[in-house]
Amino acid sequence: LVESLPRWNEFPHMKVIRSLYSDAFRRLRMIPFEDEERFRATLQSIKRRNGNMLMHVVRGTWAMKKKLQLSDEQVDDFLDDFLTGRIGTDILSSQYLAITKPGGSSGGNSVIDPELDPVEVVREAAGEAIKLCKYHYGCAPPVDIVDIGKVRFPFIKQYLHYIMF
Repeated sequence: LVESLPRWNEFPHMKVIRSLYSDAFRRLRMIPFEDEERFRATLQSIKRRNGNMLMHVVRGTWAMKKKLQLSDEQVDDFLDDFLTGRIGTDILSSQYLAITKPGGSSGGNSVIDPELDPVEVVREAAGEAIKLCKYHYGCAPPVDIVDIGKVRFPFIKQYLHYIMF
């Protein structure tokens, strides 16, 4: 996907992104199918190593937009595709690590909260947004959260938080 951008290899952050993904693919591909422990350890290592990926994506696309005068549409299309793929990969790898966690109950671990409280997540996101506004602007608009009662649904808390924030 990075390679679909014009002159991507002239931008250090884009080269780092490609290198991280290429290395992750190579490392996972070299593990024998039956070596589950090594696969799990490698996947954990890759997730840690790729933890700052978004910083590279933001800085790389910003630099490319400035230097190559990419349109907002080009940047949006790339970011939509890249981040959608990243979210899918993160969900799958996190779920795999959760269900294969040593010492965990069989079937009891998951990144999906079957009884997620959306009001709690919205309150957390609003609190963080208020702090951020106060930090940057010295004030924050009021945030009213209407709780209509006990609403629960299965979802991944981290991603609902991203949506609400």
